Amino acid sequence: MLDGLQATTEQFIESRLEALLISKEYQVYADIIYRDLEEKLLDATQTLDDEARNLLIEDIRSNIFEQIFFQTKQAYRQGFSDSMTFMIDRLVKK
Repeated sequence: MLDGLQATTEQFIESRLEALLISKEYQVYADIIYRDLEEKLLDATQTLDDEARNLLIEDIRSNIFEQIFFQTKQAYRQGFSDSMTFMIDRLVKK
């Protein structure tokens, strides 16, 4: 049963993250972050040609996305774990 719970937990977390990542609110925030990043990097990378600058900006964007995705996944996992612990401790043991 625990194996099924772990798989269900992972599936739940993945589906919630997918919903978050395609939400309009996430898209707006990501666009703001990326636009701000690009504006700041354009000044700092004036010595690079356009292709090198675009590759650098895209690498940084990917890194930001990966970090946010990882942190969000960890937060969902911890929240789920905490709620399961609460449910077992408070509701099942009584």
